[in-house]
Amino acid sequence: MNDYNKSDEKGFNPENGNQAENQSSYSSGQSDAGGYQYETTTSAPHGEKFGEQKSTNLIQTPVPNANAVLVLGIISIVTCCCYGVPGTICGVIALILYGGANKAYWSNPEQYTQVSYKNLNAGKITAIIGLSLSALVLIWFILVLAFNLDAGFENLEDLEELIEEFNY
Repeated sequence: MNDYNKSDEKGFNPENGNQAENQSSYSSGQSDAGGYQYETTTSAPHGEKFGEQKSTNLIQTPVPNANAVLVLGIISIVTCCCYGVPGTICGVIALILYGGANKAYWSNPEQYTQVSYKNLNAGKITAIIGLSLSALVLIWFILVLAFNLDAGFENLEDLEELIEEFNY
């Protein structure tokens, strides 16, 4: 006897006092490609729909690397002002991790929690923002070095005088 068929050999169901009409109306458990067990019913025992699949041992887990993508995306925003290099590196790594985690999620969405998938998407957004800001800062820094621009100062003596004013 399975969990859904609680009647005895004569077809009497002790839960509702009725005779079971067909003992063989329930199929055995089936496994999908991921190894999760499903119970498929061919008749409706307690008001359930025909052909409805019931999960018997499905445990949802977080999407792999969802938190790592979110953390790296936030770090890429925070470190974008450090000449753009750390923010660019963290943003690129976050987007690479996002690609693998998103592919894993869409291969079997029922296996993963919605909260972790939302964290994964938030991480992607923060990584894109951080990467964009870091790229702008990096381009600006390269232009300053390439054209020997001194960021608005006529010469380095003006910059030294400004630093001395703050020291006193």
